Amino acid sequence: MRYPVRFGILAVSLALSGCHGPGFRLRGDSNARVHVVYDSPIIEDLADQAVRSREEAAKELGSREDIGTRLSVWHQSGRFLSERGERIGKEPGFDVPGRTAITILRESDTLRYSKVRFDDGPFKGKVGWVSRGLIDDPRTRMP
Repeated sequence: MRYPVRFGILAVSLALSGCHGPGFRLRGDSNARVHVVYDSPIIEDLADQAVRSREEAAKELGSREDIGTRLSVWHQSGRFLSERGERIGKEPGFDVPGRTAITILRESDTLRYSKVRFDDGPFKGKVGWVSRGLIDDPRTRMP
């Protein structure tokens, strides 16, 4: 029974410390451009709202017996999260060449965007938010 606790602590540690190591890059080749949203208090707030929304929905779902009510709560939560993701995508930003190495500073299964720091190239050291679908993540690659 101690394994789930250890695994949970490991997962939280990785999420808080950023994902380091080789292999995290932006998708595409070096001629492609990936749009990155500037990091700002507005974006951080939207990300926090998304996480809180999912947590609140999970609590409410756990307390509901009626499947119709459960689906309604889940649908409202999903719509809220989708709207936050669309809003983040409309914020100002900059374009970075594909294949740029990154460190993931913040990620969540709740949000379509991850906060990243660029590890090489002309944007080295800059921080921004990138759509998760534009990150080449070695954890999800097929062997």
